[in-house]
Parts: sequence; C-alpha cells; structure tokens
Amino acid sequence: MPTPLSTVAVALGVDDFASMPPIMTPEMLSDQLPDVEPRTLQDWRYRKIGPTYTRDEQTRRVYYLKSDVIAWLTKSRRPHSTNFEGNTP
Repeated sequence: MPTPLSTVAVALGVDDFASMPPIMTPEMLSDQLPDVEPRTLQDWRYRKIGPTYTRDEQTRRVYYLKSDVIAWLTKSRRPHSTNFEGNTP
C-alpha cells in the first residue's frame, strides 16, 4: 500500500523524495518541483502560503529544509473533487 508521502511524490511526477537535498535554495527547490519557478516561491513567501523557509540574516539568502517542504506538500494534499454530474471519479 502506498504511503501518503509516496502518493504526493507520484502526484508531483517525481519518483520519491530520496534525491531531494536536505537544504535547498529557491532555485534548487524549483528544480525539484515541476512547474514551480523561483519567482513563484518568492510570491508564495510574500503571500505566506508556501513551504516554511529560513533566511540567513547576514547574506539574506533564503533556504528551504527538505523536512519542511515534505510537511507542506503533505499538508497541502486535497481529496479528489467530484465531476460535473456529482459523481466521484
């Protein structure tokens, strides 16, 4: 039986999260998530809707932890919606 995390990975079109680095820049995270550009991550930070991030106070660089990204993806999962006839797919 697939785990919730493997289900998220399949939905994103990735094999699993084993290859994801433990700490990522926005550019690195963008490479891991299909169709998510660094500018989108910046917008999500501004709107406070994306994964948790940390900022180096000296360099002002943004970093994402693998564990935070996975937690955000898992939390962001939504159940399937119904089709127009009201039936589930």
